Amino acid sequence: MLSAALYTGVAMFLASIPRRWGIASVSIAAFFIITAIVTVGLTESIEVSDWIALGSPDEVMGEAAERIMNDPAFTIPALDRLPGSALIATAAAYGVVALAATWWRYQRIRVER
Repeated sequence: MLSAALYTGVAMFLASIPRRWGIASVSIAAFFIITAIVTVGLTESIEVSDWIALGSPDEVMGEAAERIMNDPAFTIPALDRLPGSALIATAAAYGVVALAATWWRYQRIRVER
């Protein structure tokens, strides 16, 4: 349920911004890819705080699911060093904020004919 809220909320919010469905599809994929590339690049190439790794919703959700299911797999090494409660809380926050932003956005869309 946590991953459904995160991915659905982010996808619906990003899809509500452009008027064309093709642009919306590309923006959803680009969002998850770019945030993962930036956070992995920052945490593995230069000395920054491990907390920067929480900037990638996809990686955070993957690591949170691994911690919940007790199934170790490969993720960003910086996420392995963070407490599980922080990962789960961040994943939940991403989902709640994305769903709230989606609700806010759809309340302000004007229907045109």
